[in-house]
Amino acid sequence: MFGDFRTCFKMDIEGYCRRELKKGIKEKEILSEISDLILKIKFNSDKSKSDKAKLLAEAVLEEVKKTNKKIDNKFLNDLLNFPKSNVSMGEIGVGSRGKGDFFVHEKICGIASNNISGKFTNVIVGAKEHDDAGIVDISENVGKNGNFIVVSVDGTHSRLSEYPFIAGFHVARASLRDIYVKGAKPVALLDDLHLADDGDVGKLFDFVAGISAVSELSDVPLVAGSTLRIGGDMVIGERMVSCVGAVGIINAPNLIKARKNVHVGDKILMTSGAGGGTIATTAIYSGNFDVVPETLNISFIKACKILHEKNLLHKIDAMLDVTNGGIRGDAYEVLNLLNKKDEDEKTKIIKIIEILRTDYKEFFYSGKEPFSVLISTLLSQRTKDAKTKQAGENLFKFISKPEDVLKCDLREIENAIKKVNFYKTKAKRIVEISKILIEEYNGNVPDNEDDLLKLSGVGRKTANCVLAFAFDRQAIPVDTHVHRISNRIGMVNTKNPNDTENDLKKILPEDYWKTINYLFVQHGQKICKPLKPNCEKCKIKEYCNYSLTGAGKNVSLKFYEPKIKNLINKKVYSMLKNLNIDELGVSLDSLMLFVPPENCGEIIKNLRDGGIEIDEIGEVIESKTEGKILLTDKNNNEKAVEPLFRESAYTKIKKVVGEQTPEKFEEMKKNVDNAYRDALKKKEEILKFIGLAPFFESSAVKKVTSLRSDISKTSFLKLHQKKITSLRSEI
Repeated sequence: MFGDFRTCFKMDIEGYCRRELKKGIKEKEILSEISDLILKIKFNSDKSKSDKAKLLAEAVLEEVKKTNKKIDNKFLNDLLNFPKSNVSMGEIGVGSRGKGDFFVHEKICGIASNNISGKFTNVIVGAKEHDDAGIVDISENVGKNGNFIVVSVDGTHSRLSEYPFIAGFHVARASLRDIYVKGAKPVALLDDLHLADDGDVGKLFDFVAGISAVSELSDVPLVAGSTLRIGGDMVIGERMVSCVGAVGIINAPNLIKARKNVHVGDKILMTSGAGGGTIATTAIYSGNFDVVPETLNISFIKACKILHEKNLLHKIDAMLDVTNGGIRGDAYEVLNLLNKKDEDEKTKIIKIIEILRTDYKEFFYSGKEPFSVLISTLLSQRTKDAKTKQAGENLFKFISKPEDVLKCDLREIENAIKKVNFYKTKAKRIVEISKILIEEYNGNVPDNEDDLLKLSGVGRKTANCVLAFAFDRQAIPVDTHVHRISNRIGMVNTKNPNDTENDLKKILPEDYWKTINYLFVQHGQKICKPLKPNCEKCKIKEYCNYSLTGAGKNVSLKFYEPKIKNLINKKVYSMLKNLNIDELGVSLDSLMLFVPPENCGEIIKNLRDGGIEIDEIGEVIESKTEGKILLTDKNNNEKAVEPLFRESAYTKIKKVVGEQTPEKFEEMKKNVDNAYRDALKKKEEILKFIGLAPFFESSAVKKVTSLRSDISKTSFLKLHQKKITSLRSEI
């Protein structure tokens, strides 16, 4: 979905000028160099155009110098400058479908899904899922009727700039594949085409003709588009970059085929593939032109149409197209989703809390007085909220402090609270606690854990409730619900509530300590029940190990290598072997299905009857250790495989660049992460400046400040309110 950066070789004279000025090169030398480049590339070394080339160079230099003018206003300076990572696209392998690429896309998706306002509650599959397409619910009653729009976009292969028809054909087909694998029926195509200033206009027509051919073959109209020059006058050369988007519809929730729906026990099926843009590029640049026609087919689309026509989609858990770094890359992304290695526990738990906050309110307490909180918490033990509330209201009609309790008859207290479980035991404890408070604490409830634990019937959970809800202290009350759900989701791995409390404190910002209790207690009572959790209705199931894997254990994907090889087009496979290219690391453009075992036979039969070659190539299994991608060879030997730093080097240039992970990869990741965080911060600043300041004063500020635990809520707001006021007066 957000996965289609494609590099494009062209001469960016503005960027070149900017870099040379930064290095301190003299303006005269820069002008001479740029003039020569323009004359050579733009005017084909026509000496009669020398003056024109010089005028263009002077204009570029003048404009760049003006943009380099010092800006004293910090807000404007931040606005007009991007956060620097000092890591280039090529260095970290963006667009190369490997580890570096996946890491950067994780950050891009983090920004895209950074929904500070909390408005986008209709997103079913969004950026954070790293899926092939996005899905939004457009029903009037979101989550009930089931009308969904599916959107995808794919970029053309950068090396197909000189082969526009091939580029257009394959990128259009790719965008349709992304719609189909979500379970949708595509209804429209659209394109965005950028050609450099010196490119031949005929490329535009050839490219659109390629898209239009797929449009005719798939019965999906091309309805809109945009055509621009790359960089306007500032980029010289003939390169073309472009993308094609597609829109689809789904009319029932059970037809959504998101990757997060993969389950342990699923079998992995795959159709035959001859590749698309990647294989066509390999063939062209290795001189194997006869392989290119093999890639011109719509068998993938045909297979998806059969699944729709035969009403088989509801029998499939998930679908994907084998593209992003081949089977290695796609398996890696699925594995990360299943084992949730794409985000740290602190980020995960904050997202969970923010989602649950929309459904559950803070506990009922008759008041915030320590005595009422203590007694209400005691009443709530093993009792539902409604009964606790009723009992509390009855009791607090005639008591408000320990002295009142001792004036009452025991049976009077029992009658007031008889709706709660174990009401007789609790009535006695209320009397005992009141006596201790009067005799040892002057009628006051102690404000520390040690003394609270000395009271009859008060354990760590009750003590922490009093500290959190009466004294507004940072404490995590852990009862059976908090302990169970924290472990079930996978936040912690503990055997008792005390250990759960300690581990949660390590990963949870203090602002959320007391919040997690009332959210998890209510969620545990209504949805995440001990024996039969209602995972279908759970809004946080995408973050839950139990929901994703069925048992909260590690998950591995096991593949059968011989069966995969048999499904690769013979000409394509022969070319890959001759060029020493790993077939598992390139885009095959095959359809991959994750299917419950009992449904495999029916799906395979229907596709084969329709002329589609398909076989079972693997399975989703539980692992005792960390989840892996496992590959079994023809001799039944098993080995673990990982995606390369870049996808398999399928051209000579890519072989020169290499596939191996750079030595400074970890340092690069840190720098990229810093730039990512700066970008998020910039977005928040701009939202406040434009007019969302009142919103940030509401509950959402808790979300922002929790990620910056070194700044308190109050100081954070005061700081930014002052900034906004001063900035608006300056600008």
